[in-house]
Amino acid sequence: MRRVQSYETGPQVGLEQIQSLVAMTVFQWELCVVVADAAYSTRNWVVNVASIPNLIQIARLRSNRILHQQPVCCVDNIHRGRPVSYPNFTSFPEGSCRFCTTS
Repeated sequence: MRRVQSYETGPQVGLEQIQSLVAMTVFQWELCVVVADAAYSTRNWVVNVASIPNLIQIARLRSNRILHQQPVCCVDNIHRGRPVSYPNFTSFPEGSCRFCTTS
């Protein structure tokens, strides 16, 4: 563990720490879980953490976050024109979740 310097961000340091921990021989073949706050749900963090094998991320999302479903490749059903990259998305408007609290 080390402190975050003024020229770094928390997610940058956290990613370095997770990569060093997972690289240890003790955790190399074990399933690891990262539980993170909303600051760690950025695109850069999620993409980098997804590249680490045997690692699952559980992160709290901000209330205005939109989640896109990854496109499904279909060879049988080919349509003309530009493919729809994100056909479905889920939005959580303010107050729509009965478990969400605003402070």
